[in-house]
Order: sequence, then structure tokens, then C-alpha cells
Amino acid sequence: QSSTSGEDENGNPVSVGGSYTFKKSGGAVIDLHIHDADYVLHLLGKPKAVDSRGVPARAGTFDYITTQYDFGRNGPAVTSEGGWIAAQGLPFEQSFEAYFEKGTILYNSSDRPLTLLDHKGGKVEPKLPTEDGFVAEIKAVIQPLAEGVQPGNLLGAAGQASLALCLAEQESARTGKRVVLR
Repeated sequence: QSSTSGEDENGNPVSVGGSYTFKKSGGAVIDLHIHDADYVLHLLGKPKAVDSRGVPARAGTFDYITTQYDFGRNGPAVTSEGGWIAAQGLPFEQSFEAYFEKGTILYNSSDRPLTLLDHKGGKVEPKLPTEDGFVAEIKAVIQPLAEGVQPGNLLGAAGQASLALCLAEQESARTGKRVVLR
């Protein structure tokens, strides 16, 4: 889940960093929610289908989207949401909750560090690197390239898969129908 807020002088949403250009970004789904979709793909692989709803924007895009990812009858139940419809003054945040048979993992960039809760009531907040995520991501591309090797999980194919997933989510939100992925 991710969200940000703010508008420019023309009433257009402004993404983090204030460099929003609607035609270049593709709207909230492609500019922002794509990172949520990428995370789903990275953790769980490609779902069988998506069922999405959204708050329409222009050019067939959405300012907010929520998606149910279908991983099949015995697969995990996964929902993700993202957009930039939050009221001005609400800071950007990222969060997730993951529920398992013997525990839960919680995180919110605004107010809750990564927290592991076990089924007996135990709680652990693991120590994580404090480096900014965007900086770490850039380093993960630049360092391997400087060494003449492929940059691991940050290849174009992964980005292409995330974009395809987001486009399927937008199609589902546009039509109100489940979209089966090929």
C-alpha cells in the first residue's frame, strides 16, 4: 500500500519529488502503484488473474486503485492498493501486513518499523539498514554495472512484468471485470 498527496497549480497530482508530468508518468498506477505490484511479483510470482477497482483520472488511468490478486484456489489471498488521493498534508507512506499460520509481519513507513509477531504473542523488531530505499535501489543497479555484471533482480524484464501487471489492473478497473493474465 502506498499513497502520496499534493497538487500543482493546475490541480494535477504531484508525485514525490514534485516532478510530475502526467503524460510521462502514466498516472498513479504506473508512477506509484507499480512498486506495490513489483513487490507482489517479487514475493509471490505472477498471479493467475486480477480484479481491480479504482478512482478514475484522465486518459483511462486512475488516481487510486485496489486490486485482489488471484493466485488460485490454494494460493495466498493478496490485496494491494495505491494512489495519490490522500488529503494534502498527509505524508507519503508505504505499509504492508502479511499474515501467516504462525505469525504476522507488519510495517508502516510513517509509524511502525518492521515488526514480527509470533502466534504466542512474541514481538521482534529486527534491525535493518537505515539507508534510503531509493538510494539502495540505485546502488543495486550502478555497482554491478560498474563491475561489469548484470544487476540481479533489477533487470528490464522485471520492470516489464510489473508494467504488464499494472496495465491488467487498470483494464480490470476500467471494465469492472476480472482480467486473466497470460
